[in-house]
Amino acid sequence: MMTARQAAYQVIYNVLYSGAYSNLALGALQGISPADRAFAARLALGVIERKLTLDYILKKFCKLPKPRLLVILEMGVYQLYFMEKVPESAVVNESVKLARQNALGAYAGFINAVLRKVQSGKISISKIEDASVRYAVPESLISMWNKAYTKETVDGFLPCLLKKADIFAVPNTVKLSAIELQGLLHKEQFETAQQAGILKVLTAGDITKTKAFAKGLFYIEDLSSYSAVAALQPQPGDVLLDMCAAPGGKSFAACILMENRGRVYAFDKHAH
Repeated sequence: MMTARQAAYQVIYNVLYSGAYSNLALGALQGISPADRAFAARLALGVIERKLTLDYILKKFCKLPKPRLLVILEMGVYQLYFMEKVPESAVVNESVKLARQNALGAYAGFINAVLRKVQSGKISISKIEDASVRYAVPESLISMWNKAYTKETVDGFLPCLLKKADIFAVPNTVKLSAIELQGLLHKEQFETAQQAGILKVLTAGDITKTKAFAKGLFYIEDLSSYSAVAALQPQPGDVLLDMCAAPGGKSFAACILMENRGRVYAFDKHAH
C-alpha cells in the first residue's frame, strides 16, 4: 500500500518537473486511506506553494541537489517548519525511508545530516527581508504588482496570500435561491453565511458530500473568481468568451447570472 509521503512525493515531482496539474495529480491517487490522502494533499500542495521559501532555507545548509533528491529535502523542510503535529524525529527518519523507497538510498546520510542541521538551525521566516522568499512569490510578479498597485498596497496584501482561503458555495439560482440553499445545507449540518450573494461555509467538513451538491444545487468557487464575473454583470441573452476557463467555475457563474439564457464559450490552453 502506498504511504502518504510517497503519494505526496509523486505528486510534487510530477507537478514541478513533468507538467502535471496538482488537482488532477491528487485526484488520481489510488490505494491510500482518506487520512493519508489528506496528509499527502497538505504536504504536496504546501511544498509546491512554498518552494521558494523551502529552497532558500536549504541553500543555507547545502548546495541544492538534483530534482528527485531535492523534492525529498523540500518535503522534510516543509514538515519541520509548517506541520507542527509531525514529530521532528519522524520527519528525518521518514525522509530517509522515502529516499530508499525511490532508489536514493545512497543519499540517506546526506538527507539525515541536512535535515538535522535545518532542525537545529531554524530561522524566523517572518523576519526574512526578501518578500519574494518570505511569501514564496516570484520577484517578477511582485515587481509587476508594485508597478500596478504601488508597493504599499502590495505589502498590505502579500501576507494574505498564504492564509487558508475561506470556502464559498455558489448557489445555482436557476434552481433555487441562496436562502433556500442555506436551509438545505443547514439540514445537512453545514452552517453558512451570505456574502456577496453567495454562501461562506462556516462548518468544517467536505461539503461536496452533501445531497445538495450531488443534485447540482451549488458548486465551490473562490470569492475573488466569482466577484470577477459578478462585476462583469452578464445579462440573459449575452454572448460571453471565457478565455481562461479551466476548471470552469467562472463559466458556471456566468451561465447562472445569465439565467441559463445566452451563450458562454469556454476556452483554455489544453482541450481537456
